Amino acid sequence: MKTNNFLLPHNFQKIGWAILIGCQYASGALKSFVKNNNYYPTIILYIINMIAMYFVAFSKEKIEDELSQVIRYSSIVFTILTGFILYTIVLIIFAIDKAVIIPKSSQGYLMVVNPITLFLLYVIIFRTRLFIIKKWMQNAE
Repeated sequence: MKTNNFLLPHNFQKIGWAILIGCQYASGALKSFVKNNNYYPTIILYIINMIAMYFVAFSKEKIEDELSQVIRYSSIVFTILTGFILYTIVLIIFAIDKAVIIPKSSQGYLMVVNPITLFLLYVIIFRTRLFIIKKWMQNAE
């Protein structure tokens, strides 16, 4: 039974990193060249960033075995739990901020927990766990 139907081939990971780095460069260039806050290029870059992070997060490893699948699934669960806790904390801070009326400090709280942040958190958790387990296995041998 094939259980990893949602994973992309490994080449998409390299493509995703290239697109992500290019979008970050384009975003910096856009901020320096565009004086007015043009909404559409920002949204287009955001969507391209989302697609690039999907490519990075959900592409197969060079050697995709049962261990990497178990690490991948546990990392997804841990990322969802961490994202939920982070979002709850941000909402509590936002509610306290609105109740106490602290000027201009509430801007950007909810942007902390956006899909790109969750994709990035997943990639960090998955890569870290995979690295630690592979290092442990090499030391055990």
